Amino acid sequence: MHAKYWFVLLALGAFVLLPASASAEEVEKTESDAERADRLEKRVDELEEEINVKLEAIADAVETNAGAREERRVHIGGYGEMHFNYLDVDGEDFREIDFHRLVLFFGYDFNDRARFVTEFEVEHIIVSPSRRGAVEVEQAYLEFDVLPNLHVKTGAILMPLGIINLTHETPEYMPLPIDLAHKLTMKLAEVRRTGTLPWVRPDGKSQVTVEYDNGTPLRVDTVVISTQHSPDVSDKDLHDGIMEKVIKPIVGDWVDDKTTMHINPTGKFVIGGPPGDSGLTGR
Repeated sequence: MHAKYWFVLLALGAFVLLPASASAEEVEKTESDAERADRLEKRVDELEEEINVKLEAIADAVETNAGAREERRVHIGGYGEMHFNYLDVDGEDFREIDFHRLVLFFGYDFNDRARFVTEFEVEHIIVSPSRRGAVEVEQAYLEFDVLPNLHVKTGAILMPLGIINLTHETPEYMPLPIDLAHKLTMKLAEVRRTGTLPWVRPDGKSQVTVEYDNGTPLRVDTVVISTQHSPDVSDKDLHDGIMEKVIKPIVGDWVDDKTTMHINPTGKFVIGGPPGDSGLTGR
């Protein structure tokens, strides 16, 4: 065959083969892009799943913390006192159950500076048929902290009336001075009835002065106690007996070396009761 025909055939072959080769490269390139797209799509799905898991964990933590904060905002408390009396009245048994006091506290903190406080009191709720109980709202008010040491209250508030107001200083819900004074006079009755101090007679009185620091009792400053006594007891025996058997067991933990003790400060106290103290006041 003539040389020019071979050249024409070669040219035609090249023309046919070149497009075929380009098509193969294009196919290979297209397949590579598809695989890459698949990998990217899978990675996106994985990231989306991870994000969803983390978002759910964050949501659970926020919900848990919110619930805990809500629980800390609510305050519930209270205390109660019940008496049971079993007495012999004119030869007949007398039994009485008296739920003397039940106090319930409910509070809610709106935030760190505002709160709602309520107090309910139930008195004599379980009693004999001859007595009736009572339910009272002691106080219900809103309290706002204007400054660290300045608080504003509005609502129904139980106003404290000095030291005579009922407090929670002692288990008897009374201020410490009157509580100690009561216990001193009860101790006088005990040592008389048991014969511990046989010269003690029924009449007696006591007064206790307590030093406070910003509403908190610190120490007993002064004790005044007087007791009726038999005429034959000496001043020293009376002083020592009252100090060891009456004062120390009651106020021993509150006294110090600066505490002042007045034991029968007016002297002899032989005549007691109405003959010794009645007069124009009608006592």
